[in-house]
Amino acid sequence: MPTLTIPRLLLLSVLLLTLTACADGTAVGAGGPADDDTATEAPIPVEPDGGIGDGAGAPDDSSAPIEDGPIPVEPDGGIGDGAGPPGPLAEAPDFGVSSEADSLSATPFTSCWSTADTGVCADGFPTPLDHQLEANAQLVVTYEPGTVTAFAWPLDEADPAAEPADADRTELPVVEENPGVNLVDVSSLEPGTYHLTLSWAGEQGDAHTAVALTIER
Repeated sequence: MPTLTIPRLLLLSVLLLTLTACADGTAVGAGGPADDDTATEAPIPVEPDGGIGDGAGAPDDSSAPIEDGPIPVEPDGGIGDGAGPPGPLAEAPDFGVSSEADSLSATPFTSCWSTADTGVCADGFPTPLDHQLEANAQLVVTYEPGTVTAFAWPLDEADPAAEPADADRTELPVVEENPGVNLVDVSSLEPGTYHLTLSWAGEQGDAHTAVALTIER
């Protein structure tokens, strides 16, 4: 066998070392992975909105901020639309009338109504047959706070708007149960149909309506 000189032995040792390193998967030269533990960790995920975070993804709708801001609280402590308590009515409202058997909304046929900025008056004729109600002994009349009066007389169906002589009219007792809620006693009326006039007077003016009231017992 040929005799190996020292330079050849050194060259053979370098080649053997190089082959051993490649077999172990160790990179040779610059650009290889670092030896610390971070080299094997996965990359930080990118969120759908382009930011880098914890990989949880974009927040759902329940965690999204409310764009319109908080719901305003009304002066009375309730939650509403922020409009606050209603202001004065601009025109005379309807009368609410109810009995043991019936209820209706009766429009005023004559009224004068004012606010700080407006004033409206309307004159007309009573039309009791447009608002027909059955009762036994009592009516509940709701309106703006003020004074309510009630008069009744037998209804003339041929001329329902006719005003009777004072002697034929019956003034009915009215008791204010609460502001805007009035009890009208009709227990003194005999069974039959009556022209009932309800009148109101208060801070904003006055209003009058007519109802065809049928007493049934």
